Amino acid sequence: MTLLIAASAAALAPGSGRFLLSALILVLLLGSVWFTRRRWRRRDSRQAELSMPHASFDLPGLLLAGPVPCQYLATTFAGDWLDRIVVHDLGVAGAAAVSRFEAGLLLEREGALDIAIPRSALVSVRLEKGIAGRVFEDDGVVMVGWMLGDLRIDSGLRAERVSSRLAIVAMLRSALESLPEEAA
Repeated sequence: MTLLIAASAAALAPGSGRFLLSALILVLLLGSVWFTRRRWRRRDSRQAELSMPHASFDLPGLLLAGPVPCQYLATTFAGDWLDRIVVHDLGVAGAAAVSRFEAGLLLEREGALDIAIPRSALVSVRLEKGIAGRVFEDDGVVMVGWMLGDLRIDSGLRAERVSSRLAIVAMLRSALESLPEEAA
């Protein structure tokens, strides 16, 4: 946008065709920014009743695996990989590290609240192609299915190296296998 303004600044004489075109482009850009903010806020208000995820464990117990560095991509409603959850920092993507403790999984995220998923809340782990409008190669995203209150959601993690992705999947599957039968 700065380049557009700088490039057209020399030719902006009131009454010229370039002035009107530049003004129209500026109005369109500002309108798209406004519309995007409005949609994000509407989604935020629609999801305001969702429970706040735990940021840490009271007693995490022993560190069983990790931390494994990865990218936290997003959290969506289970079954709808395009409907990103934006409340409670769940929509903020960024660098992360996933660790498995006796109490469950801990996603330590840079620039956003950490997410502690109790072991009893874990539902599934699988490899997918994408989440929340971001698409990668086949099996490029580790999807963690878990319960937030009574709501089933999916969180997407991406590790650049395949070995790190497989380590995360193995860590999560071992956590699922250690659940009592009635919780799994």
